Amino acid sequence: MTEKAVWTDEEEGVLVQYLFDHKSEAGDGGNFTTSFWTVVAAHLHPHLVTSVRSIKTSAVCKSKWTNMCKTCHTICNLQKVSGWTWSDEGGCCITEDTRASWDAYVAKHPLAKPFRKHGKLTNQ
Repeated sequence: MTEKAVWTDEEEGVLVQYLFDHKSEAGDGGNFTTSFWTVVAAHLHPHLVTSVRSIKTSAVCKSKWTNMCKTCHTICNLQKVSGWTWSDEGGCCITEDTRASWDAYVAKHPLAKPFRKHGKLTNQ
């Protein structure tokens, strides 16, 4: 069984900055090639935090980016829901008055569940 990679905020920042700096290399649909992800992993290696160092292979980097994109889209969609408030610290700030609409939303959008009381999730 493969151990789950642990990401620090710094490592996430290096990943995002590298992808931003090289976004012109993305192909159709904004997708990067397999060989590109190999270069990303090599670029990230010197930035790995020793205390939580875990292997960041090309597949791990691609998976992390995919998950970060899903999280971003989930949060953007939550911010658009009428009747809810959003904060980066408190998430959707669901109250008893909005609980029923939250439960209905999460039933259809399970990725939203962690954001009921929390904003940004780190190291996921």
